[in-house]
Amino acid sequence: GGNIVLFDVKDNEITQKAKKKLEHEVACITLSDSSIDESNQKNVDADGDVEMKQDEDKKPSENMEIAAIGLWTSVSICVLRLPSLDLLQKEALGGETLPRSLVFTKFDNNSYLLVGLGDGILLSFLLGNNINVEKENTVENQNENEKTFFKEKKKVSLGTQPVSLSTFTTKGVKNVFAACDRP
Repeated sequence: GGNIVLFDVKDNEITQKAKKKLEHEVACITLSDSSIDESNQKNVDADGDVEMKQDEDKKPSENMEIAAIGLWTSVSICVLRLPSLDLLQKEALGGETLPRSLVFTKFDNNSYLLVGLGDGILLSFLLGNNINVEKENTVENQNENEKTFFKEKKKVSLGTQPVSLSTFTTKGVKNVFAACDRP
C-alpha cells in the first residue's frame, strides 16, 4: 500500500505530525481547510507535479483540515481529517480508470471536489453543507445514512487523456483550469 506522512514546517523546522499506511498506492492528493478555501491548497498530480497555493495571511499548518486522496487499484477517493489522518469517507469512483488529479473548490457558494481521471473524464462531487471533521465522525463510527460527505456526483468528458486540474485567480475570482488532450 501507500504511505502518507503529514509534516509541519514551522520556524525552519520540520516535524512529523502523523503517518498512515493506506491499502493502495496514492495516485493523487489535495489538501484544503474545511471551508474549501482554494487560496491555501497543495495539489500533487499522478506525475508528481506539485503546486502550492497559499494566502499570505494564512499559515497552512494551522488552517488545513481535510485531505482528499485518489488511490490506485481500488479506483476510489479517501477523505482524511488533518492532522490525525483519520478516514472520514471512502468513495468508489466506478469504472476502471484511475484518478489523476484532485482539487477542492467553490462554485456559487457550493463546495466541490473535482476529480480528473486518466481517461479524460472530469467528476465533480458536491460536498455536504456541514462538513463535519469532528473526532467522532470517522468511517468506523458512521452508519450508511451518515456517510454524506459527497452529496452529488456529476461526470463530463473532456477528452481521452488524463485530466490535470489547477486553480488560479483572475480579477479576484477563483477559477479551475482543467487540461486534457482537447483544447
